[in-house]
Amino acid sequence: CMLGTEERPFLKDLLTEEQLEIFRSLPKEDGWCRHFDHETRSCNIYDERPEFCRVKTFLCSKAPFFGVDPSDGLSMGGFCADSCRQNIADVYGDDSEEMFRFDAEVEVFLDLDEDDEDLPGSLLIEESDGQKNAVAAGAPVS
Repeated sequence: CMLGTEERPFLKDLLTEEQLEIFRSLPKEDGWCRHFDHETRSCNIYDERPEFCRVKTFLCSKAPFFGVDPSDGLSMGGFCADSCRQNIADVYGDDSEEMFRFDAEVEVFLDLDEDDEDLPGSLLIEESDGQKNAVAAGAPVS
């Protein structure tokens, strides 16, 4: 991930001092995380990554400040997806291969309209046991 700290002055408001120290230790000189493998586009410490790298875990505690109810799975998933989309757009661009790959994998968008049957990005709302979930069109439903 691109971690350029100079582009994120708000971090001091979101992270503890200990987390901020860890965050600042991660970027290499080029701004990319030292644990990001550019060839495979994956994290070399994924299972042991810091809490702030665990998007849903980290953002769950911050969601109420953005008017998102962390107990609402659909809203929370959309909030996390939107945060990731913003980061991908900043680094790679809205029309990048990375954005296309993310959109193909993501389950929920922040701007999701639950009443839409056919959503942007080929997402559909499916209802199961009273729960609404956004799924990629054509994806197997579990």
